[in-house]
Amino acid sequence: MNLGSELRWFGVLPRFDPGEGITVASPEGSGKGYWAGAPSSLYDPVSNKFYLSYRLRSPKERGYRCIIGESEDGVHFREIWSVRKELLNANSIEGTSLLKDSDGNWLFYISYEDSNDKRWKVDLLKAESPGNFKVERRKRVLEPEDYTVASIKDPFACIVGNKLHLFVCFSPKSPKWDERTALLISDDGENFQWVKEVLSPGKGWDANCARITSIAYLPPIFLAFWDGREFPEQSTEEKASLAYSFDLLNF
Repeated sequence: MNLGSELRWFGVLPRFDPGEGITVASPEGSGKGYWAGAPSSLYDPVSNKFYLSYRLRSPKERGYRCIIGESEDGVHFREIWSVRKELLNANSIEGTSLLKDSDGNWLFYISYEDSNDKRWKVDLLKAESPGNFKVERRKRVLEPEDYTVASIKDPFACIVGNKLHLFVCFSPKSPKWDERTALLISDDGENFQWVKEVLSPGKGWDANCARITSIAYLPPIFLAFWDGREFPEQSTEEKASLAYSFDLLNF
């Protein structure tokens, strides 16, 4: 039985206080500008383990390293894989998304700002386990020009009805720079069809950004965690919010 369904509470998440959270990944320094974030996590019932990917920032470097951790309890993670931005020819590693497909393959979507043209792009790494991704075997799967946008990054991947759904943050080609969320769908996890823009900036606190970062399915609705900001200068201090959808198209 779903939480609260006996009271006709459908798709309701339990309330929680972020201040009571437990730190599971820490930056490599302390003070303003040190950061460990942009997480992607899942639980694998086959290995009976939790997996978490995240990136590190410092006052002098943007996303300089990406890490995948493994845990038995979902709290204490040990590093099993990492990559520095230089190996990706990147100015900064951005958001990632870790997923296991129905054939048992592990997929790792990693976004970054390409050092050559300074555009955000998304690559795919595949492996038989989340500790064995080979950077030299990665494949570019999302290029901004292929979708006539200025940039594309921060993927969130999930499988719905045997199709891989990828939510991405993108910036349209426009003098007014902002960030929005689009949905792309794929049959093989490598070749994607752009479906539509699903979350757009508003007119207040979210006027400059509307970015889905994770989705939870509580039948009959999908709950999307997303963040926004009013001005580009707030790009390190976005506010978090919650949206819901019945079809992953209209939030």
